[in-house]
Amino acid sequence: MNATQGEAGWEVLVVDDEEDIHSVTRLALKNKTWRRRKFNLTHAKSAAEAREILSQRGRDFRVALVDVVMETDDAGLKLSAWIRAFCPNSLRIILRTGQAGVAPEHYVLNQYDIDYYVSKAELDVDRLYRVISSALRSSQDIATLLSFGAQLRNFTAALQKVSSVEDLRLFMMQGLEFLGSKHDAALRFYHDLERDVVEMDGPGREEAALLLALHEKGAELLKPLGNPVHGLGDHTSITLFDVNLETRQTADAPTTVRAAVVASFSPQMMNASTIEGCHRDLAMFIENWRTAYVALQLQRRVAEERMLREQMFYDRLQMIANMVAGVAHEINTPLGVASTANSMIASLSQELVERLKNAEPAADLVTDLAEATRLLDKNLQRAHQLIKSFKQLSSSSLSDHRTQTSVLVIVRDCVETLTPETRKRQLKIELKSPVEDPLAWDGFPGYLEHVVINLIQNVMKHGYPDSGGRLEIRMTETNNKGVDSYKLEFQDWGKGIPAEILPRVFDPFVTTKRSEGGTGLGLAIVRNIVSDLLRGTIVVKSTLGEGTTFTLVIPKVVPQPAGGRLSGMPPPISV
Repeated sequence: MNATQGEAGWEVLVVDDEEDIHSVTRLALKNKTWRRRKFNLTHAKSAAEAREILSQRGRDFRVALVDVVMETDDAGLKLSAWIRAFCPNSLRIILRTGQAGVAPEHYVLNQYDIDYYVSKAELDVDRLYRVISSALRSSQDIATLLSFGAQLRNFTAALQKVSSVEDLRLFMMQGLEFLGSKHDAALRFYHDLERDVVEMDGPGREEAALLLALHEKGAELLKPLGNPVHGLGDHTSITLFDVNLETRQTADAPTTVRAAVVASFSPQMMNASTIEGCHRDLAMFIENWRTAYVALQLQRRVAEERMLREQMFYDRLQMIANMVAGVAHEINTPLGVASTANSMIASLSQELVERLKNAEPAADLVTDLAEATRLLDKNLQRAHQLIKSFKQLSSSSLSDHRTQTSVLVIVRDCVETLTPETRKRQLKIELKSPVEDPLAWDGFPGYLEHVVINLIQNVMKHGYPDSGGRLEIRMTETNNKGVDSYKLEFQDWGKGIPAEILPRVFDPFVTTKRSEGGTGLGLAIVRNIVSDLLRGTIVVKSTLGEGTTFTLVIPKVVPQPAGGRLSGMPPPISV
């Protein structure tokens, strides 16, 4: 057994028991190439030796030239049957015989999946080359189909496990390896040029930076496949593309991911047919990436929305529980005063009766009775107002029913309900409205209350963590993109938000209080409610050490969600 030495080429196995056949085959193919690659011949003198070679290197060979008659009259046929049973189908078989008619040609071709069955006497140099070239073409086609089938199976299995952009990138790289093998090209995929420039090391980072610079010039396809690109070398092409992600209808800017595929071809494979085929496959690869990437982002967003909605619902339950405790504590004060005043009235009334019986002066008792009655009435009214505000707020806080109400009243009720907490934290809240008009609003008060309470609590937790401070809430009318709206501004003069966090302050899990149990979901839920449920916008401005302003704009008439309910929300709870 020996092999022709040389550059990587087409592996061909020659099986024959006559040395002259090996010599003439070697001589005939010595200077021949197919698709600019030479033939590497491996020789076996018997079917047994061929089986040993194939057992070790079966996947290396593309074509086998097999003599029919060797150790036995049908040794070649038996070897062909063994090859079909144990070797890849991409290994194509050419049977050569010096005894034509030993086995019927049509039977052999069908029974053993043979490409050619030829007589040695008729096999001149040109015909030998044509037969091998044809077999190689069949081998490549079958190998491509087998690889595609394997990739499809891997795709189906791996797609179930893809849960992140990094998973998707690794998965798509497998597909790119297949395309590189198919077209004999080195393919490199940059799925996010901006991030790759920052995170990658080595030559790949420099190439990504060059691609990003070229991309910013505005060309979708900078160079046709096969043309040299300055800075990337000859026989190289680049395909640059953007993946645009649709975002919710808020002030958010659309997300754009800039990506690129770089193809470098070997000089031997540079021809119009190869380049055109590679271009088609890369176009399909890019579209598959776009589809998968967008789908993955949507899947992530759906999961995030579901999580936020569930968290919002449980937060509202917690809010009601906190309000119950706060209002119960607050009601105890006026009820205690009323109870004391009531006992004083009973005592003074008894004393008044005694004095009247004895004809004693009672003017001072009448004055005390009047004061006790005033205190009793005042504190009963205060308790009644607290209960009324709490009942109104709590009954709407877990409901998504549309109501015609007042923005000003909603904000006042929220401030009143949080009074125990704000008084304890010494936070002074000022409400400013151009008029005392109720600012009639047609919408979903429960959700607006959730937003207002969350923003006030956010000021206490983050704006003034050491208690004290001032919060100003300003309410005005405005017009937002042709829609009559209300604008609510929540301004504090507290710590402010760090510049590195400010752009991501509405993203889930962004918090500076994680060590203290903060989840980073509060403002994400607020943004969700405002944009998705109230169809408004919310923006933030902040300077570290100087304070923060949240500006909320909501339409005067909130559009009714499809189906009459807010999708994804749990059913309302009666309180």
